[in-house]
Amino acid sequence: MEAKTFTYYMTERHGYVETTRAYLRKLKISKLISPYSKQSRNKVYIEEDGDLRIFIKRHTVAGIEITLKEAEKEQRFFDNMLNFKDEYCQDKQYDGFKTDWTMLQRTFFTKPDSIKHVVNSTFETSDGKCLKIVPAFYLDGKPLNEAQLKRLGIELTKVRTDECEVSYDD
Repeated sequence: MEAKTFTYYMTERHGYVETTRAYLRKLKISKLISPYSKQSRNKVYIEEDGDLRIFIKRHTVAGIEITLKEAEKEQRFFDNMLNFKDEYCQDKQYDGFKTDWTMLQRTFFTKPDSIKHVVNSTFETSDGKCLKIVPAFYLDGKPLNEAQLKRLGIELTKVRTDECEVSYDD
């Protein structure tokens, strides 16, 4: 695994990691870095709150281990710099980031007593067929199957169903 070391400047208010515009272009993330990061000539100082996450995540995806060497500078050193913007870069930017998401859904429905609850989200119809309630993904109103989701880069990693609650309204 390749390894790189960067200087992580800590100020009294903030933190910045030093790199270069050319290196950000090589990683194909220069246009993904926000104006909260700073620039001075070809040096770029990546702000720690948001842009550093993109920087670290891109290295992780590329299989590059990074080490941050801490140093101190006064905040005014960075306050006098221009906000970062790579307006001349025409390269396609990296778009292979993946983020784990959790979305909770509750399903409320009325069922006839002839449909039996088996376990979790599985039911059995009166003719013995299995009825299962599962999350669905739609693209432009059309349901997607697992292969279509995979082509979009989406992988369903976990489906959790809590025990069903039965409520009776009078």
